[in-house]
Amino acid sequence: MSNEVLAPKTDNPFDFQVEKYSDEVFDDEVKSSGFMPRVQFVTANTDKGKSGEFPLNHFAIVQGDDYTDLGDQIDVLILTWRLKAIDFSGDQVINSYDKDDDTYKQIKERSTVRDSRCMYGPEFLIWLPKYTTFATFFCGSKSAHFEAKLFKVRIGLGATFFPRKIKSAKHTWYIASVKPCNSPFDRPDLEKAKAVADKFNNPPKQVIELAPEKVEGERER
Repeated sequence: MSNEVLAPKTDNPFDFQVEKYSDEVFDDEVKSSGFMPRVQFVTANTDKGKSGEFPLNHFAIVQGDDYTDLGDQIDVLILTWRLKAIDFSGDQVINSYDKDDDTYKQIKERSTVRDSRCMYGPEFLIWLPKYTTFATFFCGSKSAHFEAKLFKVRIGLGATFFPRKIKSAKHTWYIASVKPCNSPFDRPDLEKAKAVADKFNNPPKQVIELAPEKVEGERER
């Protein structure tokens, strides 16, 4: 027999409350999709930016189909990094984390083709103190590859992500950049951070997921 205690509320006899678990447990379970939230820089080249659904050159924390606006600057703690290649050209999103695997190599090669919807590069594990959550941040475009070294040197240190304008002879666009964070913030629990980092640093060779209706891409420049 179950040990759950069902206690009807006085205002609605059919609105039962399960006392076995807390509200926090409920929230964690229903929001969990098996994938860590990701932080994305939304530019005019992304689907959300093109449609006007999201402020341009703002950062978003993405969980499933939900986008939360973080503004044009965010303070983070960069914890570690790994390599990732992603192909979202079909009905399934293919994530590869082994640079020696054929899938990774194929995605990397296809990424050189314009509008191939294939990308590769370093992905960082970050902590967002204001939102008390871990997330990933992917540097998958050509422009992001050049900027990635600046993110890497901030590992273990506070960092502020911000938009940086890039100009060429024909185009002007924005990329995410990073600078030292001068504001104090709370760091994550050390043991929790170690556990999350260990899982992040030891992914399977390949992860396949169903593609959402609109997958956010970034045009290669």
